Amino acid sequence: MPLLSQSAVYALLGIFFCLFAYCAYQRVTYPFEIDWLEGELICHAVKLIKGHAIYAPPSTEFVAELYPPFYYAVSALFFKIFATFNFLIPRLLSVFCLMGILCLLYLIQLKEGGNKSTAVISSGFFLSFYEIHGPWYDVGRVDMLFFLLVLSGLYATAYSKNTWRGVCAGSVLLVLACYTKQPALAFIPFAALYLYLSDKKSGIVFALLSLGLAAGIFYILNLATDGWFATYTWVNPLRYNVIMNKPLSELPFQLMFELRDRLLPEMRYEIFYKLPVFFTLALAFAVNRALALKRTSKLRIWEITSIPAAVSYFSIRPHLGSEKNDFIFMTLWGCMLLGFLLARLARPGFDSGKRTTVYLLLALQLSLCLYNPKNVVPSPGSAARGAEFIAMVKSIPGPVYIPFHSFYGYMAGKGMFLNGGAYWAYQVLSRDKFRMDDMIQKLKNKYFDAIIIDEKAYVTMKGEKIAIDNVKLLLTSRDEMSQAVDENYAPAKRVPFRNDEEFRNVTGFTTRPELILEPKK
Repeated sequence: MPLLSQSAVYALLGIFFCLFAYCAYQRVTYPFEIDWLEGELICHAVKLIKGHAIYAPPSTEFVAELYPPFYYAVSALFFKIFATFNFLIPRLLSVFCLMGILCLLYLIQLKEGGNKSTAVISSGFFLSFYEIHGPWYDVGRVDMLFFLLVLSGLYATAYSKNTWRGVCAGSVLLVLACYTKQPALAFIPFAALYLYLSDKKSGIVFALLSLGLAAGIFYILNLATDGWFATYTWVNPLRYNVIMNKPLSELPFQLMFELRDRLLPEMRYEIFYKLPVFFTLALAFAVNRALALKRTSKLRIWEITSIPAAVSYFSIRPHLGSEKNDFIFMTLWGCMLLGFLLARLARPGFDSGKRTTVYLLLALQLSLCLYNPKNVVPSPGSAARGAEFIAMVKSIPGPVYIPFHSFYGYMAGKGMFLNGGAYWAYQVLSRDKFRMDDMIQKLKNKYFDAIIIDEKAYVTMKGEKIAIDNVKLLLTSRDEMSQAVDENYAPAKRVPFRNDEEFRNVTGFTTRPELILEPKK
């Protein structure tokens, strides 16, 4: 019976591997956005390669996103090597990072006393959560590089046996993770604590080295950008709580902020509805481990760092603009704890009936995670329709502005103009609003021959699609730039699509350019 229940788990993991392989191939090779922010992040790499500053005052051409620069630098390096800008390169980067994460999950289980079977299940479960995370593993965004750097840094720290080489490698990797995505900063003190408990000198050196590197890089970047680096990547993001607690009547983009009350129920849905068995088992192991601790007990670094992982999820996910990628904090560390539980069950003398029950529960959990791959790949005909859209934009004689898809304009040879999402995020979060005089003047002068905006978008919450009227969102934003668009441009025609799914990105905030505005007569 134990062998049969384990076989069921392996069979389901095999199905999930096939599902991922199919979806990843369809998505990675798709020549347009599968997430609406992919193109905007490519624009950051374009700026770097052309020698322009990313963190600079908002301008007609560009407004930076809130991420630190390491991901941009890595993607720019590969764009430079292959002498091209496309979606394939950053997606392949994410897939290779995913492979690294799966390998590390496997090695962690072996290092912590597990066998090959528990190691395969630990990494296989993480792969099986592909659809639950958005899906996000193959998207050309910062997340997979971020998690690979965090795991690599902690791995080097844990298994270096307090050698200076390991301490330095762990410190450098975690600092690079901080300059990929800010939550990595929360892991450094816990890694230092882990080292300190085993060797005080190593812990202190690790802490001082990490602090020195992080502060030194921050100082250099902030000095080089006249303070704009701190504004974009730390000052503005830290104002999320201030914004989220304001009355709705005081906020711009009220249609979007109406969704903020749905985020806590969405978190409950992610944990208790999507993965009830998984988190019950992981939590049971964590509680049992905590109750069994003695003064002489030695904690694993993965158990200690499950604290900042959980804190990161519960502090980020309630913010409007967070996505299912933030759930990775919970599932990645949950997979480690699950592996440790299975390793304990595999010990000689352990009750085989309990072991069988756990594996049957795992098979049940995997069954609940099965998904239709057609729902996460671009709809048929999208690539051809995308090529027609780029050709149409290219055929327009003068400048064209595509606010939510900056890279599409660049692909069509129309230059680079600021991304509306990045600009409006800056306006919402910044203490001091930035008046975009140059862009407003261009709009009043009807500089653009066309502005192509998104009409309808969807967000998925508790498994249901919620429609968002992008036009209404834009026109009720109480922003000067939006008002200038409304006063000087009018809807002229639509981009022709055969159905509601065609050319719509399939991850996160699902949207597409639909409505063509032309200058008012």
